[in-house]
Amino acid sequence: MAERRSRGAPRNTAEALLAGVLEAPDDDAPRLVYADRLEDNGEPERAEFIRLQCEVVRLPEEDDRRVALEKRERELYYAQRDQWVQRLPTWARKETITLRRGFVAQMITAAARFLSGASALYRVSPVESAWLRFSGGREAELAACPYLARLHELELDDLGKVSGLRALAASPGLANLRAMKALTGPNDAEASTLAASPHLGGLRSLALHCSAFGPEGLRALRTAPILAGVTELNLGGTPLGDEGPRVLGADDGPPGLLALALRNTRIGPDGAAALAGGPRLSHLTTLDLQSCPIGPAGASALAGSAFLSRLTTLVLEGCDVGPEGALSLVESTALSNLTALELGGNGIGAKGAELLRRLRLPRLRFLSLRCNGVGDEAVEALVASPCLAGLEELDLGYNRIGPAGARALASSPAAARLKKLDLSGDLLEEAGARALAESPHLAGCAA
Repeated sequence: MAERRSRGAPRNTAEALLAGVLEAPDDDAPRLVYADRLEDNGEPERAEFIRLQCEVVRLPEEDDRRVALEKRERELYYAQRDQWVQRLPTWARKETITLRRGFVAQMITAAARFLSGASALYRVSPVESAWLRFSGGREAELAACPYLARLHELELDDLGKVSGLRALAASPGLANLRAMKALTGPNDAEASTLAASPHLGGLRSLALHCSAFGPEGLRALRTAPILAGVTELNLGGTPLGDEGPRVLGADDGPPGLLALALRNTRIGPDGAAALAGGPRLSHLTTLDLQSCPIGPAGASALAGSAFLSRLTTLVLEGCDVGPEGALSLVESTALSNLTALELGGNGIGAKGAELLRRLRLPRLRFLSLRCNGVGDEAVEALVASPCLAGLEELDLGYNRIGPAGARALASSPAAARLKKLDLSGDLLEEAGARALAESPHLAGCAA
């Protein structure tokens, strides 16, 4: 468990120590000193919680200590939460909040409440992430709010209806943002306004969901300061079409993208080919094209791309790739670094067995073939594949897998590495469910 911090400085008042936390929100040291003060004054659980969260956030995801620490963290949180939130202003106690490193760090609330209550909120907690819902304007007032400068992450509802978007883009308070998300995002003209902002150059993550802008708005964003440092870009639901990928992959496009999410953006085979041939996208590690009708030709283009060799995650659920396109992907040498491949809802059907026999992705750890109509033969082919031994997560839900497939998987020693297995909605019957439940190889696997 987290250890108590040694003493080296004279004790200060609780108010002074809290002020130290608020003045240096990125530094753990003031939080740990404050925890000592709490323990000395009859609040050992709160002190332990602060130390635990500070410790957990520094641990790698694969560290074995995380399980015990996070379990204790949850126990303390649910036992003491009601008492701890009493420190918040009355209005904030009813909002959706998240604690990080011992203090409220994230909040979902109405923009109007944030504006009227931010002063009191920041006297007790270093909130760094806010999801603000607009209803009736006040965007210009938000742009002038000095507490924007405390935020690293900002999420806005109904940005497309924001009459004060120009004021937001000009707000110096946004200079410290690292992530920004907008639901019902801008149109072409508003995207140009956003792109012209000199105060959003510090963004590392930008999400403009369901925006009304198309390629023209994307061109305005492409070369603007707002994208200069962005490594994660999410334009889900934006009507980009095949021209959007050409804009993103152009020579003057954003230079440092690592994760690109383009779900439901009307990208077809030509757009997928543009992504595959875009040298500016050669650093991508994550590409999400869910619900884009790229078809077999688009899948084949991605599979043979000379520029997507760094991809580790590829999401192609509901992309109409069919068995032909899926086969090109699982046999790809260009995509040999993939660790996660999602091919749900692509009509693979009876070709599932052939697909899994020809699986040649040596680093794959997560595979989804959900809702593809594959049957027992596909599971038997996977059991015979050397790739099964490397999988940690397998999603075969809502297919035609019956007791025979379940028994084949349950009896395979190669399945021992699986941490998560999803066969929900399949035709397992009692015999198949029992075989999985009693399998010694799946004892540590979450169903």
